[in-house]
Amino acid sequence: MLLRRDTGVNGAQLDLLLTQDRLQLATGDVLYSDGDKYLPAIIVYQHLSKFLKTTHSVLVLGSGMGSIMQVMNANGCVAHYTLVEKDRLILKWAMEFAPKVGENRILPVCDDAGAFMRSNSTTYDFIFIDIFYGRDVPDFVMSPEFLMQCRSALKSGGRLALNYIADDPQRWAEVETVFAALYPGYAVLGVNVNKILIA
Repeated sequence: MLLRRDTGVNGAQLDLLLTQDRLQLATGDVLYSDGDKYLPAIIVYQHLSKFLKTTHSVLVLGSGMGSIMQVMNANGCVAHYTLVEKDRLILKWAMEFAPKVGENRILPVCDDAGAFMRSNSTTYDFIFIDIFYGRDVPDFVMSPEFLMQCRSALKSGGRLALNYIADDPQRWAEVETVFAALYPGYAVLGVNVNKILIA
């Protein structure tokens, strides 16, 4: 069932759907959020479940409808979330439907993730990066500068997960090289071209 339809910041049509009692955010052929059934969030949770159960602060770069917090919440994780989303409309919708997670535990920030990280001085237990324009991850997300800023924003013992569509093998090899230089011992999880880097 279509709940909302509007135009996002990049001119793309955004559809907010209710499907089998969960919110889906879609544009064209891309599903940005799928409630607590969002596969990247589920994969991250399964890999980091023990850690996430004791996580207090989470930074979400590219909020969508907040699927990572819905997955964590569904599994009994109680944390405070900072949602950073460039698209004011998406952030508005995320907050409108956030009460199931607990609105008093969410700080919405309407900003470009790169700009946010350049000025950020807060540290977090967990950072989830899920930034896409269609199926493409913007170049700045895989830049050493941005990844270093994210690393500096992690508390001691913190974890980071980055969702990536690896449909170009050469580009994926470059991405892994950059990531490995800053996050040795990282893991790659995922299904087909959807890869999740965890450090």
